Amino acid sequence: ALREIALRRCADRVNLLSEEARAKSNRDYHTGESELVCVSPSATNPTIVRTASRMAQAFHAELCALYVRNPDAEDLSEDDEHRLHANLDLAESLGAHVVTVTGDDVAYQIAEYARISGASKLVMGRNTAARSTFGRPTLADRLIALAPNLDIYIIPDRSPMRARMARGRRR
Repeated sequence: ALREIALRRCADRVNLLSEEARAKSNRDYHTGESELVCVSPSATNPTIVRTASRMAQAFHAELCALYVRNPDAEDLSEDDEHRLHANLDLAESLGAHVVTVTGDDVAYQIAEYARISGASKLVMGRNTAARSTFGRPTLADRLIALAPNLDIYIIPDRSPMRARMARGRRR
């Protein structure tokens, strides 16, 4: 027990010294764990939020739920608005700090918020409708380019229809 306490104190001291050095040199790295989960009105988003919560607990990380509102491309239906609020409430009930930002470029807003907040990990779902078409990069591709120091975890979409399709292909 004493060895564990000594190791924890040593790690805390190293983190403190590293943060002071980062602040002095204006570098873009962080020693604490902070996780960011992307929230959307998708029906499968609760799975992503729950997965991010479990990951944050495993990594002993702070969890932040981020929703990017795009005023030009977004006209949510009543059902989508209800699901979005339910997903944000779920994230908050699981201990996440909920943040909403507004911007035209979703990938840029996510990357910029991750940089400013010091997030070390990003959890997001795979949007099957946003696959790369005609050489245009996907949201994940853009995030990798905009935030190369960010660990990005893409949670596969396990909607009931996709699960049935996967079972049908295995037969």
